[in-house]
Amino acid sequence: MVDFYTLVDKPMPGVRLIQEDYIPHTRGLGSSAAYIVAGLIAANDLSGCHFSKHELAQIAAKIEGHPDNSNPAILGGMVVGALSREEMRHVKIDIPENLSFAIMVPDFPVETEKSRGVLPYNVTRKDAIFNSSRAALLVASMMTGNIDNLKMAMDDRLHQPYRLPLVPGMNDIFSKADELGAKASYLSGAGPTIASVLTDDMIDDFTVKMNGYLSTIPHKWTLEMLKPDLEGARIISE
Repeated sequence: MVDFYTLVDKPMPGVRLIQEDYIPHTRGLGSSAAYIVAGLIAANDLSGCHFSKHELAQIAAKIEGHPDNSNPAILGGMVVGALSREEMRHVKIDIPENLSFAIMVPDFPVETEKSRGVLPYNVTRKDAIFNSSRAALLVASMMTGNIDNLKMAMDDRLHQPYRLPLVPGMNDIFSKADELGAKASYLSGAGPTIASVLTDDMIDDFTVKMNGYLSTIPHKWTLEMLKPDLEGARIISE
C-alpha cells in the first residue's frame, strides 16, 4: 500500500488491517505476489484512484520484479506475460472449464533464494530449445483445450532436475500421479509444492488414492483440490 500511495503522490491514511493468510509461505505458491496484489487492490479502492486491473498489473509486476504470479493474482485464470524496462505486456488465456489442480504441500519449506541457487547460470542450446518448445505447446494447448498435450507441455529441463534434491519424494509423487491418470504434474514455482492437473471427473478417485500414498512416504503432505479462479483479486464489501 505504501508503494501505491507513493506512486500516486497521495498521503497514506491511517489504516487498521486484519490479514488472514491462507497461502503457505516458502512453498512455491506465490504468496508474496498475492500480498502485493491484495495491498494494491485495497489501496486503489481506499484512495479513490480507480485504476484499471491492467494498470494495477503493471504496478504489481514492477514491485514483484516479474509478472508470473502477480498477473494471475490480479486478472485470474492463466496469464502469459513479459516485463521490459518500460512496460509489462500480457495475454489472458481461458483455462478449460473441466480442469482442476491437485496441490500437494509438504510440511517442510524451501527458501526461494536456496531454490534459485541450485540453478545453473548457463544452459545448453538443446535444453533451451526443449523448454521453449514445451512453453509454446503449453500455451497453444490451453488455448485450444487440448489437455492431452499437457504432459509433454509441462516437461522441463531447466529447473525441476536441479531442484529434485530439495524436494524428497518428488519423482515418486510424479510417478504416482501419472499412474492415477493425471494429465500432467509439475513443481509449483520454486517448490517444494507439487501440483497435478486433473479433469473434474478424476477428483474423487485421485484424492482417495493419492492421500493414501502420501501417508506412506516421509514428511507430511497436505492435498488440496482447487479450481482456477477466473476472475482474480477483487473487493468484497460486506
